[in-house]
Formats: sequence, structure tokens, C-alpha cells
Amino acid sequence: MSRVVLRPWEELGPFARLVLDYLYSFRPTKSVSDLARETGIAKQTIWDWLHYDRVPRRQTVDLLAKRTGLDRAALYAAAGHRLPRPPLSATEEAVEVLARLPEEELLRVLAHLHRLVEAVEPPAADDEPVDPPPRALRHALQVAPSAELPVRVARLSAAAR
Repeated sequence: MSRVVLRPWEELGPFARLVLDYLYSFRPTKSVSDLARETGIAKQTIWDWLHYDRVPRRQTVDLLAKRTGLDRAALYAAAGHRLPRPPLSATEEAVEVLARLPEEELLRVLAHLHRLVEAVEPPAADDEPVDPPPRALRHALQVAPSAELPVRVARLSAAAR
């Protein structure tokens, strides 16, 4: 196989460097044609990455990562794309919505959740009321992506007493 020859290494963009590192990591060195066959990406597209510092679309980055085993996050970064955010669980999504609520509305929602949880989980045997936030909400807050929400909930719960 022939070695891919380009302009000086220092002049290459980060994505071209990653692709070339991959090609050069094989003995004998893989060619652009080999990479095109391996990934199903057109040879001309790969040449454009290497010669003109063009970068692929996100879907192509995903395909390249899947078919070559290259690190997806590194490819996204080199291409100048943000790594897509993984889908949120229902709990995380609910907590994000709560985190954006104004304090008065958040307090109303917490009171409503408290009533719902009390209907499912009756108060302790000694008839002490369950302190808000209830156990289900405390669990949701533990996985909260927003660090400020648990602080707000604690402050609002204390103010509601």
C-alpha cells in the first residue's frame, strides 16, 4: 500500500491528523481507498478531509467512529462539533424542568408532590408529618444535573414550614 503524502504535519487540521494517525498506525500503512472500503465513506470525502481541512458532518463522524474504533469524543472535538448530549431519563428531565421554575411555582409543585406522596406513603406511625421534600423527590434531586436545585428546594421547604 502506498503511504498518504500531504502537506507538512504542522499545517494539517486536527481532524486530518486523527485520520492520518489511524492510517499510519497499520503496517503496512492503510490507504485512503482502504479507509473508504472499511467505512463506506467516499474516497473523495476522505481526501477532502486530508487535503482541504474539511470536516465531516456529525453522522459521518459517528460512522467513522463505529467502523474504525476511533474515539468518538476525540473525533467530534477534532471536527469542531459538540458531542451530542445523551437522552435524559424521565427523572432528569423532570428535575431540569423544576430547576427552571420561578420559586413560587416551584413551591406549589413541591406542595402538590408532597400531597401525592403522602397519599401513597402515609406519615410515620407517630403521626409526624413527612417533611418536604418527600423521599421520591429527594431521590430525584440526588440525580439532578442542576446543582442549585437541591439548595433551592431545601430553602423553600424550610420557608414553607
